[in-house]
This record gives sequence, structure tokens and C-alpha cells, in this order.
Amino acid sequence: MARKPAPPGSDRRQQILEAALALFAEQGLAGATSKDIAERADVTHGLIYFYFKTKEDLFKAAFEYALERALEQLDLAALTRSDEPPEQALTPLLSRFLDTLHSPMLLSISRLMMHTMAHHDWRDGPLYDCKLRMRSTVSQIVESVREYLDRQVALGRVRPINTEVVAMFLIGGVASSLRWSHGDATVTGQAGDDPHATAAAITDALMRGLRVSPLEASLAASPEASLAASPEASPEAQLAASLEASPATSPAPASLESAPALAGALAEASPGG
Repeated sequence: MARKPAPPGSDRRQQILEAALALFAEQGLAGATSKDIAERADVTHGLIYFYFKTKEDLFKAAFEYALERALEQLDLAALTRSDEPPEQALTPLLSRFLDTLHSPMLLSISRLMMHTMAHHDWRDGPLYDCKLRMRSTVSQIVESVREYLDRQVALGRVRPINTEVVAMFLIGGVASSLRWSHGDATVTGQAGDDPHATAAAITDALMRGLRVSPLEASLAASPEASLAASPEASPEAQLAASLEASPATSPAPASLESAPALAGALAEASPGG
């Protein structure tokens, strides 16, 4: 049967790479033949070897192609040039990361890696090259996050921390939401299937920590304190509630009656106050 003419502007090499990625993910390196790939890509069998000398070369090129598309979707440059504080910048980044993990391209890589790890040795050959490339990609992502956090520390928005460890924690934590199961992969999380909600929950946990603050503990135990500290309450009432919730060992004003005056002074001194 005659081949269909290539659409205007089509990229035959890209067609082959996408077909190869899908077939390698489904059948593994040994199971997918160059003939099957040519049929899936709707190209002649000889064209495969015009672009790639061997099936192993095609395997590596398909793997590289998928990682490059994933990095494009992540848009690390947006984080690199961002001047937003972490509570604003991290949620969009993690949302993109979750979206990328859940994309068909990354799911194909996931299936491909699981299939090849089960049937091949990763210690040499094209599989080893792919393993090194994956490590390099993860390191690139972590380094971009670390550089952003270093800049936030320098600006005084984040306390001095080991930014490399935090970056690895963030990326590793999100990546661990990719659950493997016999050639299938799905993204899961307590926040449900909404990547933005999951990303927001991770950002909130990072920025606020896991410990309940004295004020939050007081709000949970005292309806009166909860009412006083609500957004609708006056600054004086909110500050008084915070002082009441502080541990007994913490330094305190001479009398609680001074709290309204202090709150008023803080309100006047604040921008727009």
C-alpha cells in the first residue's frame, strides 16, 4: 500500500521518534521492531535507518526526545527569572511538574523504564546512557530550584537553609507521587487529581511547616480566640488573641491592656496604615 504524502511542514524524524517511544513503552527494546515502528510512524522501513544507524540509537534518541519535551513543559527558565516570593512562585512550578509527570510523553517514559528495567541490564549500552541522561535531567531541575531558593535567601525572604536539600525534597517528593504498576503510571495525592491543589498543599507545608503555632492551637481550643483572630476582627483583638496564645515562658508586655495601644501603633506604622 502506498504511503500517505507527508503533511506540509511535517517532521519525519519526529514522527519516527514519537512512534518509537510509544512502541518501546508498550513492547520494550527487544519487542518493538523497526518494521513495527515504521508502520506506526507511517514511513518506509528504509527511512528508519536513514535517520538512525541501529535500533539502539533510535531507542536513545526517543528517550532524549521525550526528556527534552518534558523540560520544555516544565519551563525552568520561568523560575530562573522569577522575582516572586516562594509562596507565589513554587505552586505554579510544582503544578507544571505534576502536569508534566502526568503527560502522555512522561507516562511513556515511565512505562519504557519499567519495561526495560524488568527485562534488560542497565549497567551498559543504550540503557545505561538513558539512565545517565535521566540523572542529569533530574539534577538540572534540582539545580534550578536551588538557585531560585538561594536568591530568595539573599533577598531575606527565606531563612538561611540548605537550599540543595530543600530542592531535592521538593522535586523528589513530587516525583514520588508517580505510582508505578505493571506498565501503567498514575499521579496521585491527597489533594485529589487537581495538580494545582496538590502543588498548593506542598507549598503550604514547606512555607508554614508542620508544627501548629501557638495561635492556631489557641484557635482550635477557644471559640472566643478564634473569633478575635478572624480576618474581620480588629487589629487590637487579633494581637490580643496572639498574646493570649503565646507560651507562658515567652516574654510578655507588662499588662495585656497595652496590647490595643501596641496594635494601634503597628497599624499606623504599616504601609497603607
